[in-house]
Amino acid sequence: LFELLSRKKKFVRCCYSRVSPDDGRVIQVNGLYKKLGPITLGLRRSEFDKVGYFNCTKKASDEEFYCRLVKVYGRAAGCSVKLPMYYATMRVGSLFSDMVNEGGDEAGISQVPSSARRAYVKQYEDLHKSVDPSKFAEKFSFPTIRQPMMVSDCLRSQVDPSESVIGVMCSIPERLRSFERAVKSVLGQLDHLYVYLDRYEDVPGFLRHNNKVSVKTSRDLPGLRDNGKFFPLEEVRGLDAYYFTFDDDILYPADSVSALIRKLEYYGSGVMVGVHGVLIPDTPFGYFSDAREVHKFDRSLHCDKLVNNLGTGTLACHVSALSGLSLRYFSNPGMADLYVALYCRESSIPMICVGRHYGWLKSLAAPGPDLYSEFKDDDLLQGQLIERGLPWGYAGINEVYKEFSERRRSDARKLRDLRPVLSYSTRRRKFGSGRVSR
Repeated sequence: LFELLSRKKKFVRCCYSRVSPDDGRVIQVNGLYKKLGPITLGLRRSEFDKVGYFNCTKKASDEEFYCRLVKVYGRAAGCSVKLPMYYATMRVGSLFSDMVNEGGDEAGISQVPSSARRAYVKQYEDLHKSVDPSKFAEKFSFPTIRQPMMVSDCLRSQVDPSESVIGVMCSIPERLRSFERAVKSVLGQLDHLYVYLDRYEDVPGFLRHNNKVSVKTSRDLPGLRDNGKFFPLEEVRGLDAYYFTFDDDILYPADSVSALIRKLEYYGSGVMVGVHGVLIPDTPFGYFSDAREVHKFDRSLHCDKLVNNLGTGTLACHVSALSGLSLRYFSNPGMADLYVALYCRESSIPMICVGRHYGWLKSLAAPGPDLYSEFKDDDLLQGQLIERGLPWGYAGINEVYKEFSERRRSDARKLRDLRPVLSYSTRRRKFGSGRVSR
Protein backbone atom coordinates (compact mmCIF):
# COMPACT_ATOMS: atom_id res chain seq x y z
CA LEU A 1 0.00 0.00 0.00
CA PHE A 2 2.83 2.40 0.83
CA GLU A 3 4.48 1.55 -2.46
CA LEU A 4 1.31 2.56 -4.29
CA LEU A 5 1.13 5.82 -2.35
CA SER A 6 4.69 6.59 -3.39
CA ARG A 7 3.52 6.58 -7.04
CA LYS A 8 2.04 10.05 -6.52
CA LYS A 9 -1.37 8.73 -5.62
CA LYS A 10 -3.34 10.56 -2.95
CA PHE A 11 -5.02 7.55 -1.39
CA VAL A 12 -5.18 3.79 -1.68
CA ARG A 13 -7.58 1.10 -0.56
CA CYS A 14 -7.85 -2.66 -0.73
CA CYS A 15 -10.51 -5.34 -0.51
CA TYR A 16 -11.81 -6.74 2.74
CA SER A 17 -13.65 -9.92 3.68
CA ARG A 18 -16.02 -10.84 6.48
CA VAL A 19 -14.99 -13.89 8.48
CA SER A 20 -16.52 -16.04 11.18
CA PRO A 21 -14.74 -15.48 14.53
CA ASP A 22 -15.36 -19.12 15.43
CA ASP A 23 -13.62 -20.92 12.57
CA GLY A 24 -12.14 -18.16 10.38
CA ARG A 25 -14.42 -19.08 7.49
CA VAL A 26 -14.91 -16.30 4.92
CA ILE A 27 -18.58 -15.33 4.69
CA GLN A 28 -20.25 -14.22 1.49
CA VAL A 29 -21.82 -10.77 1.67
CA ASN A 30 -24.36 -10.12 -1.09
CA GLY A 31 -22.83 -13.08 -2.95
CA LEU A 32 -19.25 -11.72 -2.78
CA TYR A 33 -16.25 -13.01 -0.85
CA LYS A 34 -14.41 -9.70 -1.04
CA LYS A 35 -15.26 -6.06 -1.52
CA LEU A 36 -13.46 -2.74 -1.84
CA GLY A 37 -14.20 -0.64 1.18
CA PRO A 38 -13.40 2.77 2.68
CA ILE A 39 -12.63 0.95 5.95
CA THR A 40 -9.29 -0.06 4.36
CA LEU A 41 -8.25 3.45 3.35
CA GLY A 42 -4.61 4.55 3.43
CA LEU A 43 -3.29 8.07 2.85
CA ARG A 44 -0.57 10.45 3.95
CA ARG A 45 -0.98 12.27 7.24
CA SER A 46 -0.76 15.62 5.44
CA GLU A 47 -4.02 14.96 3.59
CA PHE A 48 -6.02 15.53 6.81
CA ASP A 49 -4.81 19.14 6.81
CA LYS A 50 -6.17 19.56 3.29
CA VAL A 51 -9.50 17.73 3.36
CA GLY A 52 -10.28 17.75 7.09
CA TYR A 53 -10.61 15.01 9.67
CA PHE A 54 -13.12 12.20 10.03
CA ASN A 55 -16.57 13.39 10.99
CA CYS A 56 -17.29 12.28 14.57
CA THR A 57 -20.01 9.71 14.04
CA LYS A 58 -20.32 6.20 15.43
CA LYS A 59 -20.85 4.69 11.97
CA ALA A 60 -20.12 5.46 8.32
CA SER A 61 -17.54 8.18 8.99
CA ASP A 62 -15.06 6.26 6.82
CA GLU A 63 -17.52 6.32 3.91
CA GLU A 64 -18.06 10.06 4.26
CA PHE A 65 -14.31 10.69 4.44
CA TYR A 66 -13.61 8.61 1.33
CA CYS A 67 -16.32 10.45 -0.63
CA ARG A 68 -14.79 13.74 0.52
CA LEU A 69 -11.38 12.66 -0.82
CA VAL A 70 -12.97 11.79 -4.16
CA LYS A 71 -14.74 15.16 -4.18
CA VAL A 72 -11.43 16.99 -3.68
CA TYR A 73 -9.08 14.93 -5.87
CA GLY A 74 -11.28 12.77 -8.12
CA ARG A 75 -11.28 8.97 -8.29
CA ALA A 76 -8.21 8.89 -10.52
CA ALA A 77 -6.12 10.22 -7.62
CA GLY A 78 -6.67 6.93 -5.79
CA CYS A 79 -5.74 3.34 -6.49
CA SER A 80 -7.06 0.00 -5.34
CA VAL A 81 -5.61 -3.40 -4.49
CA LYS A 82 -8.05 -6.07 -5.62
CA LEU A 83 -7.02 -8.52 -2.91
CA PRO A 84 -8.55 -8.95 0.55
CA MET A 85 -5.92 -7.60 2.94
CA TYR A 86 -8.35 -6.74 5.72
CA TYR A 87 -10.51 -9.28 7.53
CA ALA A 88 -13.47 -8.13 9.62
CA THR A 89 -15.13 -10.57 12.01
CA MET A 90 -18.87 -11.12 12.06
CA ARG A 91 -19.91 -10.66 15.69
CA VAL A 92 -23.09 -9.82 17.54
CA GLY A 93 -23.43 -6.12 18.35
CA SER A 94 -20.82 -4.85 15.89
CA LEU A 95 -21.36 -1.53 14.11
CA PHE A 96 -21.94 -3.54 10.95
CA SER A 97 -24.87 -5.45 12.47
CA ASP A 98 -27.50 -2.81 11.65
CA MET A 99 -27.00 -3.61 7.96
CA VAL A 100 -27.28 -7.40 8.19
CA ASN A 101 -30.46 -8.81 6.68
CA GLU A 102 -31.77 -11.65 8.84
CA GLY A 103 -32.91 -13.41 5.70
CA GLY A 104 -29.39 -14.58 4.89
CA ASP A 105 -28.63 -18.32 4.79
CA GLU A 106 -25.61 -20.41 5.75
CA ALA A 107 -23.93 -19.60 2.46
CA GLY A 108 -23.75 -15.93 3.30
CA ILE A 109 -25.60 -12.84 4.41
CA SER A 110 -27.43 -10.00 2.77
CA GLN A 111 -26.16 -6.50 3.57
CA VAL A 112 -28.64 -3.62 3.28
CA PRO A 113 -27.88 -0.07 4.53
CA SER A 114 -30.04 0.92 7.48
CA SER A 115 -32.38 3.91 7.24
CA ALA A 116 -30.06 5.95 9.48
CA ARG A 117 -27.09 5.23 7.21
CA ARG A 118 -29.09 6.08 4.09
CA ALA A 119 -30.17 9.37 5.66
CA TYR A 120 -26.56 10.14 6.60
CA VAL A 121 -25.37 9.47 3.06
CA LYS A 122 -27.95 11.92 1.74
CA GLN A 123 -26.86 14.50 4.32
CA TYR A 124 -23.16 14.35 3.58
CA GLU A 125 -23.69 14.24 -0.18
CA ASP A 126 -25.75 17.44 0.08
CA LEU A 127 -23.07 19.01 2.27
CA HIS A 128 -20.29 18.05 -0.14
CA LYS A 129 -22.20 19.74 -2.94
CA SER A 130 -22.86 22.93 -0.98
CA VAL A 131 -19.36 23.46 0.48
CA ASP A 132 -16.35 24.60 -1.53
CA PRO A 133 -13.85 21.68 -1.36
CA SER A 134 -11.15 24.14 -0.33
CA LYS A 135 -13.21 24.74 2.85
CA PHE A 136 -13.50 21.07 3.83
CA ALA A 137 -10.58 21.27 6.28
CA GLU A 138 -12.27 24.15 8.06
CA LYS A 139 -15.67 22.43 8.05
CA PHE A 140 -14.33 19.11 9.33
CA SER A 141 -11.87 20.36 11.93
CA PHE A 142 -10.77 18.52 15.06
CA PRO A 143 -11.35 18.79 17.93
CA THR A 144 -14.81 20.27 17.57
CA ILE A 145 -17.84 20.61 19.80
CA ARG A 146 -20.53 20.22 17.12
CA GLN A 147 -21.18 18.12 14.06
CA PRO A 148 -21.01 19.93 10.70
CA MET A 149 -24.40 18.36 9.95
CA MET A 150 -27.30 16.95 11.95
CA VAL A 151 -27.26 13.16 12.30
CA SER A 152 -29.60 10.66 13.92
CA ASP A 153 -29.13 9.71 17.57
CA CYS A 154 -27.79 6.25 16.72
CA LEU A 155 -24.94 7.84 14.75
CA ARG A 156 -24.21 10.83 16.99
CA SER A 157 -21.00 10.63 19.02
CA GLN A 158 -20.96 14.27 20.17
CA VAL A 159 -23.31 16.25 22.36
CA ASP A 160 -24.03 18.99 19.77
CA PRO A 161 -25.11 21.49 22.45
CA SER A 162 -27.71 24.07 21.47
CA GLU A 163 -26.27 26.51 24.03
CA SER A 164 -23.01 28.40 23.62
CA VAL A 165 -19.88 26.92 25.18
CA ILE A 166 -17.65 29.46 26.93
CA GLY A 167 -14.21 28.87 28.43
CA VAL A 168 -11.94 30.99 30.61
CA MET A 169 -8.22 30.55 31.26
CA CYS A 170 -5.61 32.52 33.23
CA SER A 171 -1.87 32.49 32.70
CA ILE A 172 1.41 33.90 33.99
CA PRO A 173 4.43 34.66 31.76
CA GLU A 174 6.56 31.83 33.16
CA ARG A 175 4.10 29.34 31.69
CA LEU A 176 3.92 30.70 28.17
CA ARG A 177 4.85 27.39 26.50
CA SER A 178 2.44 25.24 28.48
CA PHE A 179 -0.20 27.97 28.16
CA GLU A 180 -0.05 27.79 24.36
CA ARG A 181 -0.45 24.01 24.39
CA ALA A 182 -3.35 24.22 26.84
CA VAL A 183 -5.14 26.83 24.71
CA LYS A 184 -4.71 24.82 21.52
CA SER A 185 -6.10 21.70 23.22
CA VAL A 186 -9.40 23.40 24.17
CA LEU A 187 -9.99 26.17 21.63
CA GLY A 188 -11.61 23.93 19.03
CA GLN A 189 -14.02 22.63 21.66
CA LEU A 190 -15.36 26.09 22.54
CA ASP A 191 -17.46 28.81 20.95
CA HIS A 192 -15.44 31.47 22.77
CA LEU A 193 -12.42 31.61 25.07
CA TYR A 194 -11.80 34.43 27.55
CA VAL A 195 -8.20 34.84 28.70
CA TYR A 196 -6.78 36.73 31.66
CA LEU A 197 -3.04 37.46 31.38
CA ASP A 198 -1.36 38.22 34.69
CA ARG A 199 1.90 40.25 34.37
CA TYR A 200 2.25 39.70 30.62
CA GLU A 201 4.00 42.53 28.78
CA ASP A 202 2.36 41.67 25.47
CA VAL A 203 -0.45 39.45 24.21
CA PRO A 204 1.13 36.24 22.84
CA GLY A 205 1.01 35.94 19.06
CA PHE A 206 -1.09 32.77 19.05
CA LEU A 207 -3.96 34.71 20.68
CA ARG A 208 -3.92 37.70 18.37
CA HIS A 209 -6.41 38.17 15.52
CA ASN A 210 -8.57 35.26 16.68
CA ASN A 211 -12.25 36.18 16.83
CA LYS A 212 -12.88 33.28 19.23
CA VAL A 213 -10.62 34.80 21.89
CA SER A 214 -11.11 37.83 24.18
CA VAL A 215 -8.14 38.95 26.27
CA LYS A 216 -7.87 40.99 29.44
CA THR A 217 -4.54 41.74 31.10
CA SER A 218 -3.55 42.73 34.63
CA ARG A 219 -3.30 46.28 33.31
CA ASP A 220 -7.01 46.15 32.44
CA LEU A 221 -8.04 44.32 35.64
CA PRO A 222 -5.29 44.66 38.26
CA GLY A 223 -5.06 42.44 41.31
CA LEU A 224 -6.55 39.25 39.86
CA ARG A 225 -4.88 35.86 39.92
CA ASP A 226 -6.75 32.58 39.54
CA ASN A 227 -9.98 34.47 40.26
CA GLY A 228 -9.44 35.94 36.79
CA LYS A 229 -11.25 32.82 35.56
CA PHE A 230 -14.44 34.59 36.59
CA PHE A 231 -13.88 38.07 35.16
CA PRO A 232 -16.46 37.56 32.31
CA LEU A 233 -19.30 36.75 34.72
CA GLU A 234 -21.15 40.04 34.26
CA GLU A 235 -20.82 39.81 30.49
CA VAL A 236 -22.23 36.28 30.23
CA ARG A 237 -24.80 36.47 33.02
CA GLY A 238 -28.26 35.43 31.80
CA LEU A 239 -26.95 33.64 28.71
CA ASP A 240 -28.01 30.10 27.84
CA ALA A 241 -24.45 28.85 27.91
CA TYR A 242 -22.02 26.42 29.49
CA TYR A 243 -19.13 27.90 31.48
CA PHE A 244 -15.75 26.13 31.65
CA THR A 245 -12.61 27.15 33.53
CA PHE A 246 -9.15 25.85 32.58
CA ASP A 247 -5.57 25.91 33.85
CA ASP A 248 -2.54 26.91 31.79
CA ASP A 249 -0.58 23.78 32.73
CA ILE A 250 -3.00 21.01 31.74
CA LEU A 251 -3.33 19.28 28.36
CA TYR A 252 -7.03 18.63 27.74
CA PRO A 253 -8.20 15.73 25.57
CA ALA A 254 -10.32 16.33 22.49
CA ASP A 255 -13.46 15.05 24.23
CA SER A 256 -13.01 16.85 27.56
CA VAL A 257 -15.63 19.55 26.96
CA SER A 258 -18.22 17.24 25.39
CA ALA A 259 -17.76 14.67 28.17
CA LEU A 260 -18.43 17.25 30.89
CA ILE A 261 -21.42 18.66 29.00
CA ARG A 262 -22.84 15.12 28.90
CA LYS A 263 -22.51 14.98 32.67
CA LEU A 264 -24.25 18.36 33.03
CA GLU A 265 -27.06 17.24 30.74
CA TYR A 266 -27.47 14.08 32.79
CA TYR A 267 -27.36 15.59 36.28
CA GLY A 268 -29.05 18.89 35.39
CA SER A 269 -28.01 22.51 35.04
CA GLY A 270 -28.03 23.11 38.81
CA VAL A 271 -24.78 21.23 39.53
CA MET A 272 -21.07 21.76 38.94
CA VAL A 273 -18.83 19.04 37.54
CA GLY A 274 -15.08 18.70 37.27
CA VAL A 275 -12.16 16.32 37.04
CA HIS A 276 -10.10 17.41 40.07
CA GLY A 277 -12.15 16.85 43.22
CA VAL A 278 -11.46 17.25 46.93
CA LEU A 279 -13.45 16.05 49.91
CA ILE A 280 -12.64 18.46 52.73
CA PRO A 281 -12.81 16.84 56.19
CA ASP A 282 -15.83 17.57 58.36
CA THR A 283 -13.84 19.80 60.72
CA PRO A 284 -10.33 20.06 59.27
CA PHE A 285 -7.07 21.34 60.72
CA GLY A 286 -6.48 23.93 57.99
CA TYR A 287 -7.43 23.79 54.32
CA PHE A 288 -4.44 21.67 53.27
CA SER A 289 -5.11 19.05 55.94
CA ASP A 290 -3.50 15.66 55.32
CA ALA A 291 -6.95 14.17 55.94
CA ARG A 292 -8.30 15.59 52.68
CA GLU A 293 -9.45 13.04 50.11
CA VAL A 294 -8.10 14.23 46.75
CA HIS A 295 -9.16 12.84 43.35
CA LYS A 296 -6.33 14.27 41.25
CA PHE A 297 -7.23 15.20 37.69
CA ASP A 298 -4.59 13.00 36.03
CA ARG A 299 -5.51 9.88 38.04
CA SER A 300 -8.28 7.41 37.35
CA LEU A 301 -11.64 7.49 39.15
CA HIS A 302 -13.89 4.49 38.64
CA CYS A 303 -17.20 6.36 39.08
CA ASP A 304 -18.66 9.83 39.66
CA LYS A 305 -18.35 11.07 43.25
CA LEU A 306 -19.91 13.92 45.19
CA VAL A 307 -17.23 16.21 46.63
CA ASN A 308 -17.26 19.62 48.26
CA ASN A 309 -14.43 21.23 46.29
CA LEU A 310 -13.62 21.15 42.56
CA GLY A 311 -10.42 22.50 41.10
CA THR A 312 -11.09 25.45 38.80
CA GLY A 313 -8.66 24.02 36.28
CA THR A 314 -11.28 21.42 35.33
CA LEU A 315 -14.60 23.03 36.28
CA ALA A 316 -17.80 23.10 34.21
CA CYS A 317 -21.33 24.32 34.89
CA HIS A 318 -24.23 26.06 33.27
CA VAL A 319 -24.11 29.86 33.48
CA SER A 320 -27.36 29.77 35.45
CA ALA A 321 -25.53 28.01 38.31
CA LEU A 322 -23.34 31.12 38.68
CA SER A 323 -26.24 33.56 39.09
CA GLY A 324 -25.27 34.44 42.66
CA LEU A 325 -21.52 34.68 42.02
CA SER A 326 -19.57 37.79 41.05
CA LEU A 327 -15.94 38.80 40.91
CA ARG A 328 -16.46 40.71 44.18
CA TYR A 329 -17.15 37.40 45.93
CA PHE A 330 -13.44 36.51 45.62
CA SER A 331 -12.14 38.78 48.40
CA ASN A 332 -8.61 37.35 48.22
CA PRO A 333 -6.83 36.27 45.02
CA GLY A 334 -5.18 32.87 44.75
CA MET A 335 -8.05 30.95 46.35
CA ALA A 336 -10.60 30.62 43.56
CA ASP A 337 -11.18 26.89 44.19
CA LEU A 338 -12.13 27.46 47.79
CA TYR A 339 -14.34 30.50 47.10
CA VAL A 340 -16.27 28.49 44.48
CA ALA A 341 -16.58 25.61 46.97
CA LEU A 342 -17.90 28.02 49.60
CA TYR A 343 -20.35 29.53 47.10
CA CYS A 344 -21.66 26.04 46.26
CA ARG A 345 -21.86 25.16 49.97
CA GLU A 346 -23.89 28.30 50.73
CA SER A 347 -26.06 27.93 47.60
CA SER A 348 -26.64 24.16 47.97
CA ILE A 349 -25.09 23.39 44.58
CA PRO A 350 -23.78 19.81 44.37
CA MET A 351 -20.21 19.37 43.11
CA ILE A 352 -19.47 16.17 41.19
CA CYS A 353 -16.02 14.80 40.40
CA VAL A 354 -16.51 12.72 37.26
CA GLY A 355 -15.21 9.22 36.63
CA ARG A 356 -12.44 8.84 34.03
CA HIS A 357 -9.53 6.65 33.00
CA TYR A 358 -5.93 7.24 34.04
CA GLY A 359 -4.20 10.06 32.17
CA TRP A 360 -7.33 11.43 30.48
CA LEU A 361 -6.10 14.90 31.42
CA LYS A 362 -2.32 15.34 31.49
CA SER A 363 -0.15 17.70 33.50
CA LEU A 364 2.20 19.91 31.50
CA ALA A 365 5.65 20.89 32.71
CA ALA A 366 5.21 24.49 33.82
CA PRO A 367 7.88 26.59 35.55
CA GLY A 368 7.06 29.47 37.85
CA PRO A 369 5.11 29.80 41.09
CA ASP A 370 2.15 27.57 41.86
CA LEU A 371 -0.59 28.29 44.38
CA TYR A 372 -0.31 25.00 46.23
CA SER A 373 3.36 25.54 47.08
CA GLU A 374 2.64 29.14 48.04
CA PHE A 375 -0.13 28.38 50.52
CA LYS A 376 0.34 24.81 51.77
CA ASP A 377 2.36 25.94 54.84
CA ASP A 378 0.48 29.20 55.38
CA ASP A 379 -3.24 28.66 54.84
CA LEU A 380 -4.63 30.93 57.58
CA LEU A 381 -6.93 32.79 55.17
CA GLN A 382 -8.13 29.55 53.64
CA GLY A 383 -8.76 28.19 57.13
CA GLN A 384 -10.96 31.16 57.93
CA LEU A 385 -13.01 30.50 54.80
CA ILE A 386 -13.30 26.83 55.76
CA GLU A 387 -14.64 27.88 59.17
CA ARG A 388 -17.31 29.93 57.42
CA GLY A 389 -18.65 26.90 55.53
CA LEU A 390 -18.71 24.23 58.26
CA PRO A 391 -19.59 21.43 58.22
CA TRP A 392 -17.80 20.00 55.20
CA GLY A 393 -17.04 16.33 54.64
CA TYR A 394 -19.85 13.81 54.36
CA ALA A 395 -22.14 15.83 56.62
CA GLY A 396 -21.80 18.90 54.40
CA ILE A 397 -22.34 16.92 51.21
CA ASN A 398 -25.52 15.38 52.55
CA GLU A 399 -26.81 18.77 53.69
CA VAL A 400 -26.25 20.17 50.20
CA TYR A 401 -27.98 17.15 48.67
CA LYS A 402 -30.98 17.49 50.96
CA GLU A 403 -31.48 21.19 50.20
CA PHE A 404 -30.86 20.64 46.48
CA SER A 405 -33.42 17.81 46.36
CA GLU A 406 -36.08 20.09 47.82
CA ARG A 407 -35.57 22.52 44.91
CA ARG A 408 -34.90 20.08 42.08
CA ARG A 409 -36.35 16.74 43.07
CA SER A 410 -36.12 15.15 39.61
CA ASP A 411 -32.43 16.03 39.20
CA ALA A 412 -31.64 14.97 42.76
CA ARG A 413 -32.76 11.41 42.05
CA LYS A 414 -29.73 10.95 39.81
CA LEU A 415 -27.43 12.08 42.63
CA ARG A 416 -28.93 9.76 45.23
CA ASP A 417 -26.53 6.89 44.62
CA LEU A 418 -23.51 9.23 44.73
CA ARG A 419 -24.10 10.29 48.31
CA PRO A 420 -21.47 9.03 50.74
CA VAL A 421 -23.03 6.84 53.39
CA LEU A 422 -20.70 6.35 56.37
CA SER A 423 -21.33 6.26 60.08
CA TYR A 424 -20.23 9.14 62.28
CA SER A 425 -17.52 6.99 63.90
CA THR A 426 -16.16 6.01 60.47
CA ARG A 427 -16.02 9.66 59.45
CA ARG A 428 -14.04 10.50 62.59
CA ARG A 429 -11.52 7.75 61.89
CA LYS A 430 -11.19 8.76 58.26
CA PHE A 431 -11.07 12.52 58.61
CA GLY A 432 -10.22 13.28 62.25
CA SER A 433 -11.92 15.94 64.34
CA GLY A 434 -11.23 19.37 65.75
CA ARG A 435 -11.77 22.95 64.73
CA VAL A 436 -9.89 24.83 62.03
CA SER A 437 -6.59 26.13 63.32
CA ARG A 438 -3.33 27.49 62.06
